[in-house]
Amino acid sequence: MVSIKTVLLFLFIFVQTLVFAQFCDDFSIFQTERWQGDTTYFKMDEQRLLSCGQQQASLIYLSTPTSLSDSMFWHFDLFLQFQPSSVNFVRIYLISDTLNLSGALNGYFIQLGQSGGKNNLRFFKQTGLQTELLFTGTSVFSEQSGISLTIQALRRDGGYWEFLSRAIGSSEFVSEGQGFRDNTYTSSKAFGFYCKYQTASRYNLYGFDNVCIDTLPSVDPRHPTISVPTLHAGDLCISEIMQDPLTDMPEYIELFNNADHAIAMSECHLATYDLSKNTFKLFQITKSSDMLLLPKHYVVISRSITNLLSGYDYCDDALFITLSTMPTLPNSAGSVIISTADTTIIDWFNYTDKMHFPLLLTTKGVALERIHYDKSANDNDNWRSASKSVNFASIGCPNSQRSQLVDNNDPFTLSEACFSPNNDGINDVLHIQYNLPSGFVGHIRIFNEHGQLIRYLVNNQILSSSGYYFWDGLSEQKSLCPYGTYIVVFDLYNLDGQTCRYKKTTCIAPF
Repeated sequence: MVSIKTVLLFLFIFVQTLVFAQFCDDFSIFQTERWQGDTTYFKMDEQRLLSCGQQQASLIYLSTPTSLSDSMFWHFDLFLQFQPSSVNFVRIYLISDTLNLSGALNGYFIQLGQSGGKNNLRFFKQTGLQTELLFTGTSVFSEQSGISLTIQALRRDGGYWEFLSRAIGSSEFVSEGQGFRDNTYTSSKAFGFYCKYQTASRYNLYGFDNVCIDTLPSVDPRHPTISVPTLHAGDLCISEIMQDPLTDMPEYIELFNNADHAIAMSECHLATYDLSKNTFKLFQITKSSDMLLLPKHYVVISRSITNLLSGYDYCDDALFITLSTMPTLPNSAGSVIISTADTTIIDWFNYTDKMHFPLLLTTKGVALERIHYDKSANDNDNWRSASKSVNFASIGCPNSQRSQLVDNNDPFTLSEACFSPNNDGINDVLHIQYNLPSGFVGHIRIFNEHGQLIRYLVNNQILSSSGYYFWDGLSEQKSLCPYGTYIVVFDLYNLDGQTCRYKKTTCIAPF
């Protein structure tokens, strides 16, 4: 993992003595210090940014500082709860030479809103107060109830532009048409949203989410295939699998982009391994070179995305890919392998049905979720059944059993004063975190309040300088421990004869 950050640092490109810093904002909160302009006229609504301007004809905007590399992409979700027009429209400024988007500027913007009742994605160049239409997308957005889109804009070397769109909830991006070249403006100070309405009732109907702006390495414009940093082990993590689905529901594999850069899904393959022949069989996830998985986002792969999404709730900012020919997932045990075309292994997960929460009456229709992405996929304690609170599957969403580790330097930390291992998705697992000098060997044991040994969690393991373990509330015999107080004892020693012991209490709460 250390080398990933080194590679990424190298890839970020200097532009006019400025380094472009990746910018992402999922609006889980509205960080007003990151945005300028009419910040009082925007608010949070269901973890999206929503306009709340004056209830009269107005122009409101938000902008954030950015710089420009020669090869970049922009990604954002747009929600308009009305049909835009020539007098009620939105602009998304990809490039601006000023943070003030309300007046004269030099830059480029996407606009949705035109006369005639039918809307296309249109791309303009602005010089001072004059605008020039450069591109009109092929898709027509004419739903009277509004427009909900994910848009990606790509700017390759020399000012070659291309645009992709995806209706929120659909599975794949579609191209908005043949790319084109305009290289008038090669520097930027801002990205932003511009909402203009003549109809007063539109004041709170503009929504935005999941903004991400990043650099792409240089590509030859004569061969316009998107190129992103080379995949390394740990960049793309197996996050969730459904190997024993309900009747009429498909199997699926969910992956998480754990890197700090976008990943081209065309570089990624599912794989099976033949031990007797020492060979891999590869299944390319997509042939579309334009399909990018953003940092800290999910992709869900299944033989039938349509059936899958008809039976479960899901997060619509994920990618969904239908792969008609993909490895099967045996119910009792199997492997999920992610690799590149040259069989460089990115992640590998050997699973069994014994990894499910042992007190479930049935595991049919229950997904296995990974708790933490920086801990090996083949650590059995790093997986748990998806909780009942998410209908046993968190498709394209943060896992219900994900880790809640704290960021501190304490040598020994427990995540919860009490936890309740009932698989409801709330404090189901106790996270045991440590930060130590290197060279120690450790034991972790769990005792009840009477001093009886309940679980030998870690036995004589060589420890890294930091890490974590998980206790699921089960005894050595894999039965659920009764509610009450428990003592976690952490014993350490090294070859220099140093020893130390830490003790902390936790409790299993009634449920």
